[in-house]
Amino acid sequence: MADGYSVYDNLGRNIIRLSCIVHIRRYFTDVIKGLDKETLESLTGAVSVTAIRKLDEIIHMDNTFDTMSADERKAARLEKLKPKMDAFYEWCLEKRDEALSSMALSKALNHTVAEWPYLSNVLTDGRLPLDNNFAERAIRPFAVGRRNWLFSDTPRGAHASVAIYSIVTTAKGNGLKPREYLEWLLEKMPNTENLKDPTVLERFLPWSYEVPESCRFNDADTAEIPDPLDKPIIDIDPHSLEQDG
Repeated sequence: MADGYSVYDNLGRNIIRLSCIVHIRRYFTDVIKGLDKETLESLTGAVSVTAIRKLDEIIHMDNTFDTMSADERKAARLEKLKPKMDAFYEWCLEKRDEALSSMALSKALNHTVAEWPYLSNVLTDGRLPLDNNFAERAIRPFAVGRRNWLFSDTPRGAHASVAIYSIVTTAKGNGLKPREYLEWLLEKMPNTENLKDPTVLERFLPWSYEVPESCRFNDADTAEIPDPLDKPIIDIDPHSLEQDG
């Protein structure tokens, strides 16, 4: 899954690209960026505002399938989500023909039409996500911080950044406390021989059973320590969608 960067379109015969619905949505939010609340309320019938609402409906519906198994999710998507997605695509084709080519709205509609076949690949497998928010949240601290960390402007600095962030993000993904896990690594690994041996190195990886319990999050920890990466990329109020069922 990736955004609409064209270099991802042809990665090989055995690679099928997915498009991210949040990136598609962002093109429409850019059209109305900077408008105050009063102005937005007066534009309820505008194409860009309507597009955002329709996309939010699709996102909200797909979120209701999160607790399903992969097979159940695929079936639910085909039955309930696909008609909404198809209708939105047809609506975009219609509105694209009406928009002036020089307008930001035209760019948003053309981008949506171009990306929709890739987005529709999500219907082929219930394991696939509708957006890449998980990856976006994971890389956000690095994307923000690299503007300030001067050591990252060299190849060695970049490799160091990649290494430390890979360790931290993978640790979080496996339910570990990054600081405690790093301290354990720095304490144990320098005193361990044969680290080039994969079987030895395996003992220190985030999913290893040898990682001590003191490095692991428990329910009390996660309740007390909010994860800044859990902030959503978009904030949808489900009640705002009830008027359309």
